[in-house]
Amino acid sequence: MQIRVWQFNNDDSFVPSFLEGMSMAHEEPVRSEEWFRWKFEQSPYGKAIMACAFDGETVAGCVAYGRGVMQYENKEWNCALSYETFVRPDYQGHGLFKKLIALAEQEMANEGVQFVYNFPNTNSITGFKHMGWICRNDVRCFKIRVQHLCKTALHVLDLKKPFEPNVSNWDNIKRFAPVDLPIENTNAKVITPVWSADYIRWRFFSIPNREYYVLNTDTVFSISMIGKRGHLKTAHVLYSISKKDKTMGSSIRETLKSLKKNVSPDVIEYASSVFDSTLEGVMGFFKVPASGNFCYKILDESLKIDDFKMVLPSINAHTY
Repeated sequence: MQIRVWQFNNDDSFVPSFLEGMSMAHEEPVRSEEWFRWKFEQSPYGKAIMACAFDGETVAGCVAYGRGVMQYENKEWNCALSYETFVRPDYQGHGLFKKLIALAEQEMANEGVQFVYNFPNTNSITGFKHMGWICRNDVRCFKIRVQHLCKTALHVLDLKKPFEPNVSNWDNIKRFAPVDLPIENTNAKVITPVWSADYIRWRFFSIPNREYYVLNTDTVFSISMIGKRGHLKTAHVLYSISKKDKTMGSSIRETLKSLKKNVSPDVIEYASSVFDSTLEGVMGFFKVPASGNFCYKILDESLKIDDFKMVLPSINAHTY
């Protein structure tokens, strides 16, 4: 067994095994090689950092992180977000997961990553805790706004069902890709991942994924994921920004109006760690119980953040 960092120039022959192992571990269909190139190689922030285990021609497991930038205390810091974590079922139970995390952290530190975060499932969160990650459940809250009261009341239990996205409408939305976007500036004690126009174009407009509704006007850019929870048509707002006054309230207001007119969902959802007072009450959103794990680790001691808030709209946790 060889545990090492993935070499993008030399490891092309392992891509099919990687995709097969990921499929087996997650019990999902095998992804395409095009998807692999898009996710791990083509981000505007650079190629992903991938710690992998190789057993001959087999990729036995991987812990991978995508590069990014965040703002904190009016400075920009190099950060990384978990992109993929898997160990093939026939290789589980031998401590491979911890070895992969350790190698990934070492490589990220070597390459100047200062802050790393993820949203682990219940199967992997214990492993991250054992590796010194800090896990919190107070940075994310989930809000909904009921648009069609009678239908929602009739199927109220469907709100607890998993969100099922609709199939891709990429051909219809690619013309709305942003050319430029303002960078948000929040309170100095709030960690804010930087989402540039280049990142948004790569993330949503370069490969078919699922159905999105895009609003791109002179004043607002927003993107919402369209799907259902049981019988309820659902619009999940992933990102919204005002191009002029830079207030969340104005961009959300225009997004809601456009969704109501052009999508007509039964329920509108939004997940965040801030903006509570903006979205609740006047705009008709109310908080509902939500499950989800958030873990982070500081790799650069000069970044001192004992107590903080973090902007976590759904664009972060949204499946790639």
